[in-house]
Amino acid sequence: MPAETSLLTSVPLLIFKRGDPGGSIFIVASGEVEILVEDTIGQRIVFETAKTDDFFGELSLLDGDPRSASALAIGETRPQARRKLRNLSLPVL
Repeated sequence: MPAETSLLTSVPLLIFKRGDPGGSIFIVASGEVEILVEDTIGQRIVFETAKTDDFFGELSLLDGDPRSASALAIGETRPQARRKLRNLSLPVL
């Protein structure tokens, strides 16, 4: 995947699912993305609905672990994936 990728969807689209490899963060350029998991009987539990200018997927970018939840684009949505963050400065603890 290039350093930055964008796509436009007008139907529900699974961006990634729980357990997928991580390594990128997503920014919602427009639309909405549900961050969710399914319980043991298959019902969806939505943790958050990311909207325009929100980001998601950062946990796996930072810790390198597989995705801990799924991301589902709902409606007309344009998420942008970024493999690297420019000008990222974190405090030293």
